[in-house]
Amino acid sequence: MNYALSLASVLLLAISSTVFLLQQVIYYLGIKRGKYVDNAPKENLGTPLISVVVPVKNEPLELIEELIRNVNSLNYPKDRLELIIVSDDEPPYSDEVKSKVNELAKEVDFNIKVFIRDKPIGSKAGALAYGVLRARGDYVLIIDVDSKLSSNAINEGIKCMEQGYDACVYRWLPYLFFPTKIACAVCKSMYYVVDTLYSGRSRWGFFVFPLGSGTLFRKEALKDVGLWDYDIIQDDMWIGVKFMNKGKRIKYLDNEGIRVSVPSTYTSIRTQQLRWAYGVAQVLRKGLRMIVKSKLGLLKKIEAIFFLSQYVPTIFLSLGQGLLLLALFIDKIDPMYKFFYINIVPFIAAAAYVYQFMDSLRRRGYKFFNALRSLGTNASVVATMIPALALNTLKGFLNVREVYKRTPKGVQELLHKNVSPYEVSYLAFAVFAFTFALTHNFIFTAMFYALITAAILYTLIRSGMRIKECKLLQ
Repeated sequence: MNYALSLASVLLLAISSTVFLLQQVIYYLGIKRGKYVDNAPKENLGTPLISVVVPVKNEPLELIEELIRNVNSLNYPKDRLELIIVSDDEPPYSDEVKSKVNELAKEVDFNIKVFIRDKPIGSKAGALAYGVLRARGDYVLIIDVDSKLSSNAINEGIKCMEQGYDACVYRWLPYLFFPTKIACAVCKSMYYVVDTLYSGRSRWGFFVFPLGSGTLFRKEALKDVGLWDYDIIQDDMWIGVKFMNKGKRIKYLDNEGIRVSVPSTYTSIRTQQLRWAYGVAQVLRKGLRMIVKSKLGLLKKIEAIFFLSQYVPTIFLSLGQGLLLLALFIDKIDPMYKFFYINIVPFIAAAAYVYQFMDSLRRRGYKFFNALRSLGTNASVVATMIPALALNTLKGFLNVREVYKRTPKGVQELLHKNVSPYEVSYLAFAVFAFTFALTHNFIFTAMFYALITAAILYTLIRSGMRIKECKLLQ
């Protein structure tokens, strides 16, 4: 017998996991390619007027207050700063937002404008376009309401612009609202994620995509590409594709960061990741032709497509999990044991990934077991979300309409439950598959489903637990 179904399921799982892991491994190798070298300034901008544009909707007033105080603390002439807050809130909360902003505006030395959109077309993308068109500055800094700029961020951004770039992307640095296991783990994993997807990629010379919070743009460049499209979920990746198509230049600033909040609950991170999965798939579907027609070299075009395909492996991982269970019924063998040799390559890729993750945290002062615990928590959370990520990725590719869902922030995170019908269904599937494999003595396959079961249970029961503190080392 050829056991075709068993072979196909193991191959799907092995190839998809290897592709995902090796993509990160290759990117991370880029950080070993020497230090960043600044280009000679092409112009002297002096102290241009900077417009900070912040879209808000249903955000706690405390975050808006912190935003204004953060902008006020910047080491930049206050008469050369303006803050534009675009609110998509409905009355009466929109009135509270406007009143709070006007009250705080009296305490600072820079100009603040708050706009309430009567018709919030285009969600965040529409709010961004609305704000940019009303900005007086020639340079526009896009940030989220809960982001925190370093005191010298504007000055470093201007130095970047003086080198002739159309956009400059700040490095993300994590902070958290509530010290939970998952929040602490995500904070630490952000170091590695940024090392791979931005620091490593940029040092390889690949195209740098803007970030939705922490990108300084030339307003003229934004207008030249037509601003954001209202039907796009992932606004940062889409504006990146439009910049690429028009030959705009973007630089990544590894030495200047912006603090961004990380989700403190599983529900929040699931909301965020599902939006990203749908968004990048939608961008790739709509922007593939634009990437191909851009003036980038062939290798950079291919890499950009792979970068936007980062959630695609979840589709094949989900399919592989289902086919593996089906193979137990049809082929009546232990696929993971029969074709164990196929998993050698993903094991090697996983080992390289683990080494790099640990190396990224070691360079920032974290101890071995501390980093290892964070890696385990992150792995459990990702494993729990795989089928959901796969479904949203497919929706993005198939143009199934999706409503923009904002990630809950601050106290809002505590209002959402961790368990949904999705987690219950996935857990039931994993437990059934594990039980069936174990009772039929398919030990290796039973171990595979046991890992999935353990990951889901840990994510739902343990990951949201409060901890005393989470030390973040820079």
